[in-house]
Amino acid sequence: VRCLLANAELSGSFVDTVVVDDMPSPVFKPHAATYAYLMERAGSSEEDTWLVSSNPFDILGAAACGWRTAWMKRGERPNYVMDPWADSPGPTVVVSSFLELADAVASHPPRGA
Repeated sequence: VRCLLANAELSGSFVDTVVVDDMPSPVFKPHAATYAYLMERAGSSEEDTWLVSSNPFDILGAAACGWRTAWMKRGERPNYVMDPWADSPGPTVVVSSFLELADAVASHPPRGA
């Protein structure tokens, strides 16, 4: 991830980059330890942390840990939906572009506010 950001000349756009390889005992999403690790590194809480992804498993894992989630729905296919697990939490918001993301996140202020 760090190499990709550097090659795209985006490294300076982020305060930090958190990767599972830096964990004491690395595991991968959707393992709950990955979400806890990010919150520890960022000094955030579940209710004030967002995950943005186009992968349904990422959304489901983060939502199960109490995070807010933005599902980046790729394409305009009307039948492209989240995985149909009836008892799982769905995304907080669904967006189709990064241009929509800022407004969608802003419409959900921090829960403690």
